[in-house]
Amino acid sequence: MDKALNKQIITNEAIAGIILGIFGAIPVINVLALFALFTLTGIWALRQYLVREKRELEIRETAILSAGGGIIASFCACIVFIPVSLLFNVYGFSDLLNGVNLLVLIFLSFFFSLICAMTNAFVGSVFIYVYNTFNKQR
Repeated sequence: MDKALNKQIITNEAIAGIILGIFGAIPVINVLALFALFTLTGIWALRQYLVREKRELEIRETAILSAGGGIIASFCACIVFIPVSLLFNVYGFSDLLNGVNLLVLIFLSFFFSLICAMTNAFVGSVFIYVYNTFNKQR
């Protein structure tokens, strides 16, 4: 895989994670932001790759690309969501985290990112299956 393309995908996923982390702190839009974080970030990484590389992807490549995009976006979303929630006291977040260690927050953010990566790998595999099926019919 091309290193410049990988850097572009990582940068775009980090920006998407930051935006979704900010939207996650808004009470009305938070469900849509979480849905996009758990499903659409992996598909977006795959779509960026497919635009540049005109070939069919294998399941292993699909899982790596979509899970990588999901883990980067969700970790960046957690990094942004926690300070924004603490600053504006969204959902009583500052009272909830009163006395919690920073290492616990980092562990929870990493665990959330792993869950997001697993769901993105599955959704990315389904997306590539449908994408390859439609391309074979043409």
